[in-house]
Parts: sequence; structure tokens; C-alpha cells
Amino acid sequence: EGPPPPPPGAFLAQLQPDANADLLALDIPVAIPTYLPAGFILETYEVGIRENGAGAGPYYGLAYRNAEDQCFAIEATSGGVGGAVLEQRLPIDSPLFGAGYVLYYGELTGLAAPAESAVPDLVSDWLAGDVALYRYAGAQLTMETYNQTGCIDLPPEEALKVVESLTYLTSDVYGDLGPMAHPGRRTTRAPRIRRVSYLAALASAMSAVTDPCSRPRNFT
Repeated sequence: EGPPPPPPGAFLAQLQPDANADLLALDIPVAIPTYLPAGFILETYEVGIRENGAGAGPYYGLAYRNAEDQCFAIEATSGGVGGAVLEQRLPIDSPLFGAGYVLYYGELTGLAAPAESAVPDLVSDWLAGDVALYRYAGAQLTMETYNQTGCIDLPPEEALKVVESLTYLTSDVYGDLGPMAHPGRRTTRAPRIRRVSYLAALASAMSAVTDPCSRPRNFT
């Protein structure tokens, strides 16, 4: 009988080993937050490859949530992006991506705002890496993309800390689980689409403590 699995907070950016391996299998560098406000867990994540269109190529999303229903996501895409214009902004000074980017919050402004609906939100510019683009997506985008409900945003100042903490994930975080996530390194393992519920996977992992022959993999 082996030891129980480590608690969720023991992993960098709350990434369980399976999530870490799925991300490292993508043929793009993987940016993750090294700062998370207290109480946040990785609620769900999605990795895959878009086959067609302007954004064709690998992508991923990491959706985080806490007990107060504050939600956000860190997203990456290979291209084909646009951006919202919101009424307020904070400058981003990212050690990884540099200065010149903005975190927007408030309501949509100008031509981007439908007269019948001005939904408050929080979203960063797409931050340009060498081969992919990355952003912070607030509560509204997280609900729309990751099947969440009842989400509210972090205070913008806390969201800024999350954005500015982004760094690239490397395979040595958990040992030899995959290739280094950096430009130019090819991988042989790349799931087309995988969306994983963190809570379902954790429940399965806990049940595996009493059943060492089982392998926890619950996908939704």
C-alpha cells in the first residue's frame, strides 16, 4: 500500500502530474502562474490542437476557482486572436514577456459594447511569446469557455499579480515526465482535445489509495 497522494496545494500552479504531462506534450512553451491567491485550485483544464483556421495549432486553458467563487483562467493559443476594450486598465510589467501590455477591467467601451449588454469583465492583452500567445481571462470568459457558473472576478490588483507571475513550465518540476517546454523542441504526444475536471480526477486519485491497481483518469 503506497502513501496517499500529495494535497492539491503541493503542486506548482496546482498542476497534478497528469495535467503537467499533458501540457508538456504540447508543441508550444507552457506559461503557468507562479502566484495564486490563497484558496485557489485548478478547477479544470483543457489542452488540444485546433486543426483549421487562423488559430490552428496547440492551445491550452487552465481554469482556477476558490471557495468564494472567484474564477479566472490562463490561456494560450497559436494565433488568430482579438481583444476586448474595457473602460479601465492597469499596465502589465511581465518578467517573462516584458512591458507594454495592459490588464483591462470594467465594462466594454466604444464600438465593442452592445447597447443592450455591457458585462463587466477582466482580461489581459495577449502576451506574445516566441511561438504562442498567452492571456489572463476573467470570470465572464471563464464561465463561457470552461463550463463554470456563478463566477466573480478577482480584484484587478490581484489579477495583475497573477499575470506578472507567469513563467514557463519545464519538465524538471516533476522529474522526467516530458520534454522541456521551450521553442524548437518537438513532441510525439499531443492530445487533440482533452478537458479534465480537477475535482473528479482528485476523487479518483484518493480512491486509488485503497486500489493500487487502478489508474486515476476521469475525463469530462
